[in-house]
This record gives sequence, C-alpha cells and structure tokens, in this order.
Amino acid sequence: MATIKIWGKELVCNCCSHSNWDHSKIRITICDISKGEENLIESRYLFSCTTCGMEVMFGKIYDWESSSLNIVIEEDS
Repeated sequence: MATIKIWGKELVCNCCSHSNWDHSKIRITICDISKGEENLIESRYLFSCTTCGMEVMFGKIYDWESSSLNIVIEEDS
C-alpha cells in the first residue's frame, strides 16, 4: 500500500474517499498509422484503491520550472 500525491495533493478515491493505493507501472504503445507516426512507447502509473478497487491511471510529468514530478509515491511501512 502507498499514499499517492499528484502535484502535491493526496490522491483520494472518488468512490469511497480512502487514500490507500496499490500501484503498478505499465507501458503503452501509441501509433497513428494515418499520420505515419512510428510506435511511441510511454509509461503510465496504474493506481488501485485498496478499499473498493477503483482504478485510475496517470502519466508522470516533470515540471521544469519547479523541478518536480507530478506523482510522488510514499510507500507505507
């Protein structure tokens, strides 16, 4: 279990209002044949609420102005 912060705010489940999440990193392949684009592989983070099972997905973004990431994962001990 972990506490997730998105842009400094704790991620709270929209269904049950809890804030404990399991998480995994997935890779997706993006390709638009009509535009002649090559495959683009990106990573996303999939968070699953440990209480109700609702899942949300986010991409990690680096803010160059504040030198910070949008996603912070704080593992519970």
